[in-house]
Amino acid sequence: QTQKERVNRITMEADLLQKQVSATLSYQEILEIPSPNRSWFTSEGDKIAVRFNQGDLITESTRSFVRQWNRNQNGFSDSKTRFEHTKVHFYAPHKSKDLVAIVRIKDETPNQETFFIEIWDSEHLISVIPTKGKHGHIYNDDHFGEMCWSEDGLYIAYTAEPNRPKSFSFWSSEKDSEPQLRGKQHDLVEDWGESYVNKTSPALFLLHVSTKTITQINDKFPLDVSLGQLSWSNFGRKLLIVAWEHEARKHGVKYCNNRKSSVYHYDADSERVEKLSEGFKVARTPKFSPDDRFAVFLGSNELNTHDTCFSLHKYVFESKKVSTLVEIVSVPSSRDSFPGIYSPGLISNPFASSSLLLIESFWASQRTILLVDTNEEKSIPQRLEGLGSSITSYSLSDANLHGKFVVFYSSPNEPVAIAVGQIDVKDRKNVSWDRLWNPNVEVNETWKRISKMSTGIVRLGDYPQSFEYVYLIPEETKDKIPVILFAHGGPHSNAATTYSPSFAFWASMGYAVVSVNYRGSLGFGKKLVDDLPGKCGTQDIKDCLDSLDDFLNKNAQLNRNQIHYNGGSHGGFIGGHLIGTTDRFCSVVLRNPVTNVASLYFTTDIPEWSIVESGAKEQHEVQLMFDVSPMAHIKNVKTPTFFVLGDSDRRVPISQGLSMYYALKELGVKTATKMYPKSGHAITAAELDADVNVNTILWYHQHSTATK
Repeated sequence: QTQKERVNRITMEADLLQKQVSATLSYQEILEIPSPNRSWFTSEGDKIAVRFNQGDLITESTRSFVRQWNRNQNGFSDSKTRFEHTKVHFYAPHKSKDLVAIVRIKDETPNQETFFIEIWDSEHLISVIPTKGKHGHIYNDDHFGEMCWSEDGLYIAYTAEPNRPKSFSFWSSEKDSEPQLRGKQHDLVEDWGESYVNKTSPALFLLHVSTKTITQINDKFPLDVSLGQLSWSNFGRKLLIVAWEHEARKHGVKYCNNRKSSVYHYDADSERVEKLSEGFKVARTPKFSPDDRFAVFLGSNELNTHDTCFSLHKYVFESKKVSTLVEIVSVPSSRDSFPGIYSPGLISNPFASSSLLLIESFWASQRTILLVDTNEEKSIPQRLEGLGSSITSYSLSDANLHGKFVVFYSSPNEPVAIAVGQIDVKDRKNVSWDRLWNPNVEVNETWKRISKMSTGIVRLGDYPQSFEYVYLIPEETKDKIPVILFAHGGPHSNAATTYSPSFAFWASMGYAVVSVNYRGSLGFGKKLVDDLPGKCGTQDIKDCLDSLDDFLNKNAQLNRNQIHYNGGSHGGFIGGHLIGTTDRFCSVVLRNPVTNVASLYFTTDIPEWSIVESGAKEQHEVQLMFDVSPMAHIKNVKTPTFFVLGDSDRRVPISQGLSMYYALKELGVKTATKMYPKSGHAITAAELDADVNVNTILWYHQHSTATK
């Protein structure tokens, strides 16, 4: 090297080190504000318990704790109490009695966990019930998991993995082993895919609290189903349960609301089981009405796209008839009209009165709270607003029959806050708000910068083919601002205007972020969801580039010569296409990307994705699947590409990212890969997510000039 080259290298290394120090400090400051993720009304609405999560980079863990607010004459006041919840597997308070069930794990070795159920009242620990020998893993996830109390406080219902018959080697010395159990110890037992390794057949269990007896109930249901999404009746001992069919093979359920499922009613006294959702291919999150006269649930007959628009239904027990409360919306009646229900599901307690139901849903690029009158059929839900700014997004957490409900609300430049809404049952348009908790954005310099950033939503395209992008722009400096284009995964999901730690961090490091809800995203009508399959790699790419161009044209402070890209899963698929068809980007970061749709069919836990999204009709159309893949354009790629991979990803296995990484190396393209241990499709562990984000910024900083 010449003297000049050595000086340049040392200067670049010093600059990168300075950026690294700045990035690590900024990310750590972002984590100083915890995020609430679940709340419960207890003591008949007199108390609100809220669980918070906070990343701890020192111990490399996510810390959890619970805070409590008590009702007074002016609303709710902070009790100033904190309960550490880091080692709690499940927390289930009774909604009207001072009773709480807490599940803890003694041995956390995968598939060898020892679970204990603790029963507490307001003063002391009542009992500890070991579950060893009764069942395996207790489900605490968003899909199967639920633990709920009977109204009288005598029973707890939950789902867990049933014990399997122990198998033995052919040559085992076990004398009591039956011949048919020998040689079975290595049999493949199918599980439910991504995030559900060795989770095969969740079953219903009832715990009798006073006698401490645990009983499995599955024999009352059809064979070959998995059970979950439980809901107790408000009177008596009845349960609503969802059963997922075990088809020829189990397809992944994580992020997939299109698996065949049915709603059942179980009477624990008579042991009768009745199916309530005849005529629906998909039925989920059922709930009893406050008087137990009817049940509500979300329904669909869509089995192709992994998420879609759902209808809301009512089953009346006396007449045994199902009616439609809210229909599926194919095309909204106007640009800003109700687009349909796109919901994670009904919460545990969705009723705000005897007839008024609350539901969270996407509405274009925002998360909103909808109010439905269950006395009206085929109605248009009312959108509840009046808190935060015009782009605020809301997440519904809990509700009670006094018209009160808890929401978490945020925007791209505002961390998650908590409020209690109060519906006037007579005048439903009158909603008042009590701000329960507002995070302190003056806590450090990073948050001070984030809170001053500009953010908004921009709609492009002519109705009904319109779509949107969300942006976050740092304060202006003397230099023009580099840009990160982001596209969400799915593709049938939504990057709403909720607070995103990644977006906030990127912007705090001086980058403007433009996040695209391209056509095919949820929240714009079912027709647009169904319009994308067969056009992946073209329509979604066009929408992203159109959004980028519009963003650049409307903001003169942006640097057109420093544009980067970030996306995961289908967002990684989009990024792979962008660098294979354009040289506009200085660098890209692809997280667990789909790079070869054809080979993905044979390795993913959701093989139908490759057929549906490519537009193929049959699995043998391998050439068509490959032609819509980023790997079809690999020889055109010149852009520096950074791959972020989870080594345990069942949805988009690491072979997808690695195949493109090795191909780029052979072509002489600048590329790098990070492989994160014990991580699946979403790399969520606090310390790993921090590492991903810091390395992302360092990659962008190193490659600030487009390769022409």
